Amino acid sequence: NVPRWPPRKCVQTRPGRLSYAGPHQATEYAAVGSAALQMVNMISRRRQHARAVGLALATIFPFIDYGSVQDRLGLSSEVFTVLLKVAITIALCGLVFGIQKHGLRFLNVRGISWRDLGAMLVVIVCTYALLHAVIPLIFRFSSPASDGTSQPAVPTFPMRIAALLAAGCCEEFIYRGFIIEELGELLKSRKGAGAISIVLFALAHYNTIAYGWSVWLLLPGLLGLMLTVLYFWRHNLLVCMLMHICWNVFPITIVYESRIGADPRAFAATGVTQ
Repeated sequence: NVPRWPPRKCVQTRPGRLSYAGPHQATEYAAVGSAALQMVNMISRRRQHARAVGLALATIFPFIDYGSVQDRLGLSSEVFTVLLKVAITIALCGLVFGIQKHGLRFLNVRGISWRDLGAMLVVIVCTYALLHAVIPLIFRFSSPASDGTSQPAVPTFPMRIAALLAAGCCEEFIYRGFIIEELGELLKSRKGAGAISIVLFALAHYNTIAYGWSVWLLLPGLLGLMLTVLYFWRHNLLVCMLMHICWNVFPITIVYESRIGADPRAFAATGVTQ
């Protein structure tokens, strides 16, 4: 009964059975465990870095001056804006699905049911009612818009369709999907991330249809609020994209010409927030 030295480590080779490993095997097990732990830490750091880069990109890109790049490429502002949104969305998809290895469910990408469509219609009606109540109050605290001579040129119909899809799909992926889920994991609060996404969504429209840094940014902010409510209600990113597209179909495809010479900001009540 002389004790063995060095002692052998007890390991479980199969369920219900125990075996003893010698000192060399125990060292090998410890090395494998250490390597596995290092791999897990490396993957975790890589995901954290990807999240930080993605959040910085999604937050900063609307406020960068791309004038020199646009002039060098020889593109109109409408074409450049669409391409920029698509490029940012592709980059974020690479970070989420490529580096972080998340699935579609992480961003609540799933099929649209009839209940989702019903909820979308309810939110659209509430949004119209809310904006029609708020716009008269905004007029009291804002200066008149500039005259029609400074209005932008009317884009072609295909360009309007491209802008419609880019606004609905790309912006919802960035603000409702990526920012809420990634920032929610970072802050340990999806609701807090949702509130931040609403503010970022509103501020991103500062250079849109004469909003500027004014009280008129409240309009895209309210639209972002209702889209966020729909996202948390139905947990479905695709229905938010569909609502955003439907919200902009009428003004972008039909009403655009009628806003020339009028206050363009007032058309936000009918959906022009892009």
